[in-house]
Amino acid sequence: MKKDMILLFCLLFLIFVPCMAQDPESEPEVYTYNNWSYIQNEIGWTLTEYNGDETVITVPSYISYKPVTELGPEIFMNNMKLEQVTIPDTVSVIGNNAFYGCISLRKVRLSNALTKLNTGTFQYCFALEHIDLPYSLKSIGTYAFASCPELTRIVIPGKVTLIGESAFDDCRKLSEISIPRTVTNIGGNAFRDTPWLESKTDEFVIVGKRILIKWNGSASNVQIPPGITMITDAFAGKYFVESVELPASVRRIGQYAFKDAVNLKNINFPAKLTSVLASAFEGCRSMVSFKLPDTVTSLGSSAFRYCDKLIEFTIPSKVTSIPASLLGDCTSLVDVKIPETVTKINSNAFAGSPSVRLRVVYDSEAYRFAEENQIPYLTDLQESDGFLYSRDEEGICIEKYTGYLYDIEIPAVINEVPVTRIGTAAFQNNSLVRYVVIPATVTVIDDWAFSYMDSLEYVQLSSNLTHLGSNVFTGSDGIEEIRLPESLVEIGASPFEYTRKLAICAKSGTDIENKLLYSGYQVFPLNYCSDEVEKLVIWTDLNSSGISGVTYDWRSPIQGYENYQIIRIADGLTGVTEKDLLNAGNKIFLIIPSSVRVIDREILRGRSIAILGDAGSAAETFARENNLHFLVRTQIYMY
Repeated sequence: MKKDMILLFCLLFLIFVPCMAQDPESEPEVYTYNNWSYIQNEIGWTLTEYNGDETVITVPSYISYKPVTELGPEIFMNNMKLEQVTIPDTVSVIGNNAFYGCISLRKVRLSNALTKLNTGTFQYCFALEHIDLPYSLKSIGTYAFASCPELTRIVIPGKVTLIGESAFDDCRKLSEISIPRTVTNIGGNAFRDTPWLESKTDEFVIVGKRILIKWNGSASNVQIPPGITMITDAFAGKYFVESVELPASVRRIGQYAFKDAVNLKNINFPAKLTSVLASAFEGCRSMVSFKLPDTVTSLGSSAFRYCDKLIEFTIPSKVTSIPASLLGDCTSLVDVKIPETVTKINSNAFAGSPSVRLRVVYDSEAYRFAEENQIPYLTDLQESDGFLYSRDEEGICIEKYTGYLYDIEIPAVINEVPVTRIGTAAFQNNSLVRYVVIPATVTVIDDWAFSYMDSLEYVQLSSNLTHLGSNVFTGSDGIEEIRLPESLVEIGASPFEYTRKLAICAKSGTDIENKLLYSGYQVFPLNYCSDEVEKLVIWTDLNSSGISGVTYDWRSPIQGYENYQIIRIADGLTGVTEKDLLNAGNKIFLIIPSSVRVIDREILRGRSIAILGDAGSAAETFARENNLHFLVRTQIYMY
């Protein structure tokens, strides 16, 4: 039994251990060599820790026949004894803060394969007097040499394009710096508190590829010379500057460029600007508006923080990320427009801006951000082929037409989302459009949507329209005919006000028809507006009973009924019998008032009869039951 238990345990161990070895999240195996700890990387070894106490160190180039290619982050951090170090040419990467706080380090030989100095590499190396940067170097990271008070001279190699924020900040003896024209990007405070920068007395101090790093002027209105491509912290703290004219050549506004320029009120932005970096306008408390061009692709953290008078802001359409405190502590900020392109928003982007309201695209990242963080928002408009539209849970609403076509078909779908609504006053006062087709996807037309359109002659409504708002066609008096679909269940007040020529076709016997008739509109049966049916013209004789009452008479033969005898049943009668049609011929056109309740079927014998009557009346019921042609009696709206 004991032997069986041992075998079972061994079997479980063999199964379990390989599974652990395959865990991708497991820590890499750490090896040791002399005073070094190291791990394997893709092409060789990464040194992770040094445990010796030597003052002069040569980093090994190979261990067990594999190259040492990286020095890990913080590998010598706060080593008080280290004085000299030689890094072999196999090393191409030095991690963040590798020599941070090595206060005794005086001399360093860097690898000729090194391409980047990372953050804080030699920060607080108080004894470092001189260092040769290899020609292979392409970038110098933030705080790379900050607070190296004995460093006197630096030559930046010709391949370097980036010098990070505060890279040489507080190097109190650094009086010689050579910067090549390859440098296109310099972070804020890169040379602050260095004798080299303090010695520059030109009004505009320009280095690298036309980067403005210092301004020595005293004017309140500044015009920056042409050709400048970037501005760093040149105007930081310049409280007397009120306006700045940027040249068209500027592509980046760098870190701290105008930080705490508290009286800055006006600045233009070049048409090809691409970046506004961290804290660029932080503390510009007099700025009311920033109108950035759509060419801007990135915005830095706190770029517009503490802009107390800023009221509105539009995120450019090519920006994809909104960083921390971008518009934080802007106490007057009300309106921020965020495009659909933004896919990431820091949770503190608007912290301390109590009145902010976002304008967002429905179902975008900004929309979800506003919902999740309970920030007030409005669904903003987008554009497609001249149609400005918003979107909600139901679909797309056409808010405005800004195109130049005379004849338009409103799209049924935009970006795979159905168009379900025509918004308030969407086409109001449009003097170009004369022909409109509304797709079947639309169920609602809001108030005043097609009002006061001077050229409008024809509108084809959606076959699924359920709601027609108030004054939808008011003042569009060029329309002569409109067909209301049977789907319509609600109609607002005065939808056809001041449309003198308009004939309205609607389903007979409905509340919609009754409401229109009660309002004094001309209403015809649906087939009146059908191309397949000859139209009957109903005339009004105002002379027979005066303008106060509306009566009906025929002034011309009725098309299709030219040989019919017209018989008017007197108003007030409650029934129609064969007796009322004595001496009538066999083709009769009856005009029957709504007072009639009963019609004798005997009148049908041997006759062909058509009837004109009121919608919902006994006359209509009689006609429908006996398959007679029935025309709805109309009223003429008097102006």
